[in-house]
Amino acid sequence: MRGLCRAHYSLWAAVFKRRGLEDSEENLAAWAATMPGYEPLPPCLVLGCSPESAVRARLCPTHYYRWQARGEEARGSVESWASRQAPYLRGNQISLAPLAPVTRLEVLFALQQRDTVGRKLDPRATRSIVTQFLDLPSLVLAPPESVTRQAFGRTTSVIAHAQEMLRHLRMAFDDFNGIDATQRVVWDLPALGIGSATGVRPRRHAGTADFTEIRQPWLQAVVMQWARSSNPTGGKLSTRMAACLVASRALALRPGGGMDPGVLGFADMTAVVAAFRALLRKDGRPYSEKHRHTALSNFWQILEFGRFAGMLDTLPGLFGRHPAHRIALPEPMRTRSAKPYPSRSSPNSTAFRTRWAIASPMVQCLLKRSRRCAAPSTRSCGTPAGAPTR
Repeated sequence: MRGLCRAHYSLWAAVFKRRGLEDSEENLAAWAATMPGYEPLPPCLVLGCSPESAVRARLCPTHYYRWQARGEEARGSVESWASRQAPYLRGNQISLAPLAPVTRLEVLFALQQRDTVGRKLDPRATRSIVTQFLDLPSLVLAPPESVTRQAFGRTTSVIAHAQEMLRHLRMAFDDFNGIDATQRVVWDLPALGIGSATGVRPRRHAGTADFTEIRQPWLQAVVMQWARSSNPTGGKLSTRMAACLVASRALALRPGGGMDPGVLGFADMTAVVAAFRALLRKDGRPYSEKHRHTALSNFWQILEFGRFAGMLDTLPGLFGRHPAHRIALPEPMRTRSAKPYPSRSSPNSTAFRTRWAIASPMVQCLLKRSRRCAAPSTRSCGTPAGAPTR
């Protein structure tokens, strides 16, 4: 206050009232020059905390109240408690001091990776994440249930920051150990660079592809190999996996569960096609014939890929396409799809009309000449002019 500590300012307030002095800056400066200063208070035991300690426990008022709130049995010694506390922070500051040494380095690495790609750093969300990571010695080695989406509350920014941190750490940890991320049965789509549904723009939201839902190991291996080799978009990967999941559930109800591809036959494929024909939405409404037709075609394309790749050499030929297994499209759609496109040389085509409009003056001139030349002649070839004709 006016360049004085609270104790000296209280003394000055008593002096100028008692002596009848004017409370001016000149009188204050002259009086302060005659007063001895106090020894500075020791700093707060919490590293990086700027306020001075105000109590015998050598804590600033903020940390002293927090220490007292823990109770005498839970707080322990003030030194050990202060070593794991964050300093007094402003709104634009964060501190990783409360974290374990390895966790602190992991969070710092994840923040550096986020800053490298130009993403915004949210101090408020990061402070909330630090609070959730207090009891974890490491993030990449933490139990899966301790870093789930539900562990970070309901705030969208906190969940997004935490999931991105874990993604960067897992990618770096796999790269350090020489692990190919596509060998895992659960793929992190943003980490693998698999784009959005259309593939035109990079993926902005988190997403995973869980191949464990496909129960048959041989079918799961074929789908994963197709995804590795074709580098599909997010939408194409989702539709192919959904089709294979329908087939997997249908095969699981067959004798043997469809685990051995060498014993599958015509009846098994008939059961798979029946599952596609009865495919329903989540709300119980049936899908359109076009959707079911496309889904079945996606499953057949996965089987063809597996045969071409040599992964389904033991799969019998009866477990494949057959005319009896088609899902017919509606009649109007078949008519529309079978209608031929107009030829570029057809008078009804846009290209033909455009070319005719450009060349019409010359064409009309040529047509007039051709009409004159095509008029019937009254004389035969080689007859002199003026000679009578037969």
